[in-house]
Amino acid sequence: MVKIFVLRAAAVGAWLLVAGPLFQGLLELWDIARSGPAWTDRKRVDRALWLAPPVLYLVQLARLRRVTAASTDKVSPNDFSNRATGWFAVSAGALLVAVKESWDLTEAYELSLGTYWVIVAPTLTACQMNVTVRMLRLAQDVQEPSADQVG
Repeated sequence: MVKIFVLRAAAVGAWLLVAGPLFQGLLELWDIARSGPAWTDRKRVDRALWLAPPVLYLVQLARLRRVTAASTDKVSPNDFSNRATGWFAVSAGALLVAVKESWDLTEAYELSLGTYWVIVAPTLTACQMNVTVRMLRLAQDVQEPSADQVG
């Protein structure tokens, strides 16, 4: 009984460790994008990119490098890269732990490999969708800069 409780707690905890740093990494992207010169170059399609944080990260980094190269301001793309990358690395490591803990739980219940994937895939999707929904709500709550504020 205690062994099963510990296995369940470890699996749930590992999945929470995936979602938390993933959300924090996206908050870092959000903060840096809003405070840097790349914000004025923002397009509406960016909202779809919240569904894929690694793609959003690469798009924002490229945008920041392009705007920084054309600007006289000294905004460092490395600051952007370091803050967000650190959180995404923690989330990726937690994903590996979550996959392992989910496997241990599957073995304890003597479930099939197919059942394992039925557990892992929706849980990973739920982590991602939680982050995406929260970021989309944040995007709606914050007023985008108008042309008067940009210049």
